[in-house]
Amino acid sequence: MNFKIIDAGIMDGFETLTRLGGYIMLFSIITSMFCQLPLPATIKVLLTGVIEITNGIHQLSALPLSDGSRYILAMAFTAFGGLSGMAQTSSMIKGTDLSMKRYLLLKLLLTFFSSLLAWIVSLLLIF
Repeated sequence: MNFKIIDAGIMDGFETLTRLGGYIMLFSIITSMFCQLPLPATIKVLLTGVIEITNGIHQLSALPLSDGSRYILAMAFTAFGGLSGMAQTSSMIKGTDLSMKRYLLLKLLLTFFSSLLAWIVSLLLIF
């Protein structure tokens, strides 16, 4: 067993977890700041969901919307992944030939089709 390789792997893992956790904390702080703005609750939730999905979905549950509308928005937030997820992805693929522009385009397409399917499901299930 080569413990130098194991040590390097463990330290790389800690660095990755710290970086990703830092992005989650940063974007959670940003969403908290948006929530302090004098905006309608629906706008605040939409901004929060676009920035960071877990807080967005949590706040979505408090909106006075139908279950079907909340379901569609939750699916859209989840499919998009939030700007926090984009920053985390960008951080992890730095130094590779992968394109963030293409990633963003595909996430937007995924968000559109997921929202469309969620809308169809909400119509069929009559939320």
